[in-house]
Amino acid sequence: MTTPLPALDEIFFPKSAAVIGVSADLNRWNAGRSFFESMKATFKGKLYAVGLQGGEVYGYPVYKSLKDVPGTVDYVISAIPAAGILGLIEDAKAKKVKAIHLFTAGFSETGRKDNTDMEMRIVAAARQANLRIIGPNGMGIYCPAGGLAFRPTFSQIPGRVGLMCQSGGNTDFAIRETTSRGLYISRGISFGNATDVNEAEILEYYARDKDTDIVLMYIEGVRDGLRFKKALADAVRQKPVIIYKSGLTAEGARAAVSHTASIAGNSAVWDALIKQTGALRVYSIEELADIADLQVHLPNLTGSRVAIMGVGGGQAVLASDECAKAGLKLPLLSAGFQTRMNAIMGNDVGASYRNPVDIHAGLTRDQAVGAFREMSSTDEVDVTFLQMEVTWISEESRYLGQWLSYVSSMQAEMQGRFVIVIHHATATTIELGKKLTETFREAGFPVFPSVTRAATAVSRFSAMKKNRAELIAAFTSSPLEGED
Repeated sequence: MTTPLPALDEIFFPKSAAVIGVSADLNRWNAGRSFFESMKATFKGKLYAVGLQGGEVYGYPVYKSLKDVPGTVDYVISAIPAAGILGLIEDAKAKKVKAIHLFTAGFSETGRKDNTDMEMRIVAAARQANLRIIGPNGMGIYCPAGGLAFRPTFSQIPGRVGLMCQSGGNTDFAIRETTSRGLYISRGISFGNATDVNEAEILEYYARDKDTDIVLMYIEGVRDGLRFKKALADAVRQKPVIIYKSGLTAEGARAAVSHTASIAGNSAVWDALIKQTGALRVYSIEELADIADLQVHLPNLTGSRVAIMGVGGGQAVLASDECAKAGLKLPLLSAGFQTRMNAIMGNDVGASYRNPVDIHAGLTRDQAVGAFREMSSTDEVDVTFLQMEVTWISEESRYLGQWLSYVSSMQAEMQGRFVIVIHHATATTIELGKKLTETFREAGFPVFPSVTRAATAVSRFSAMKKNRAELIAAFTSSPLEGED
């Protein structure tokens, strides 16, 4: 009887780990030591350093071989040349290792037959050793709850976002982009060439992972198209799946092959697959985070009716154009709404509350609270974009503290109904813009640097929710073509 291979959950939560290829020479950069430094900062289990020269690093002994490490090792990070991997697998078998992350590159992505053959031999050897391979040519696993990270500065706060990326650099960027918004990662993996653990298996795992509410994916190509299609359809039924697919131009496809040995595929085929399964396609890492931001902070948003609220008629006109271009609706607000706003604002001369809704920088607390409450409670729009231009809320102005206190006092009523747009008007106000952005994000609001980004995200998010709901209903009566 064949022993089952270790499940991914065991890989995300090892009790012991070893980094192979660690140099004790602190005078030169060393990939193995870089991984070890990260693990030292985050991992709570038993951690070992292995390197041919031995010695000591950060107070840890450096064993000359994995075989010299005392006891068993669950998880191995390999930063040694490709030629040494088969020998490492033999040692790993003796140590009952469950998974090896191969940071090592130089395999099928090179396009050379001998390197591709070596990759296949490594997978075959891993199967015989009853262990899994992550990579090669990737950054491996980031799991705050399991204490795994490949950067010592990554947040160790567990979240609800599942992340899967082929590219190591894009994994790094996506982690920083999401966590900077307070969107923390449940499980993250950079899987490189996907020779063993591949995109379909990871998606199947995330679909049933109770700690993951939304899946973000950067992908260059797939190993098994039919399995991936089925996995994607099943995952979307459980939770939203957002996909950034690269390598769709001739130049990008060529780069994808040389980067992770991926077959990129045709853009029209991917569009059809994503539409058919109910996933959402985006076009940048920032957009992945934008949609996740809305899923976390505006989970009940279902429509595309938007109100624009802010100071300045010119900004309101520009915002209206951007919303319309994104396919959002800006309904004319009712006479009753306008009358109530006039009463709240004191019949402001020259103000309009038709949509856009004009306000001024010097609102009193009663005016601000009344206006926000009116916007939060109306059923005439689905969401309000509150535009905050840094120039009129400048640090030298008394308005900064006032506005922060106004929104803070209305936080519970505004959440789920407001998107904050912070305009960094000049180079001199960038730092203040960052401060405002951080403050409102900590308060639980989705914050965007432009109306264009906000409008695009809201439009795609609401369309995805509608499409996904329709497909889930259809799936119950008619299975996806190609499914058993």
